Amino acid sequence: MEQDNKRNAKHLDIRPIQNVMKQMDSFFEASRKRFHALVHDKDFRVTTEETDNKFIIKAQLPGYSRDHIRLKTIGNQLRISVKNVQDATIVNKDPSSIHQEQTADYKERVVSLPFLISENDIRASHKNGLLTIIIPKKKIDSHRIEID
Repeated sequence: MEQDNKRNAKHLDIRPIQNVMKQMDSFFEASRKRFHALVHDKDFRVTTEETDNKFIIKAQLPGYSRDHIRLKTIGNQLRISVKNVQDATIVNKDPSSIHQEQTADYKERVVSLPFLISENDIRASHKNGLLTIIIPKKKIDSHRIEID
């Protein structure tokens, strides 16, 4: 009986275990890369310029298409968000081993202006990775308040 166990041990197929170990290594390496990107990823750069009659907001978004960008107004704030979701399927040499993965990249910036923003007045364009937003200035009623 002991000789049979030794003989079976010599013919034990460890390839399935090796495949599982490779998949685990791949999973943890991909997770490490995503965590590193998340920790070291910077917000996109936004600059604002004010003229006599408008605000010009520019966001540098290289690598993002127009479809990835969302603009939303909330009171006196403009929210610029970008979201990019990518799916990947990797078929290994062993056709029974398929690796599927989805990555999502989401970033957001909020710009506050000194007046309520009307979405009807905003003009936006996206060209060569540069998002340009033009918001006409609204007349702001201001009054001096006396202090007793």
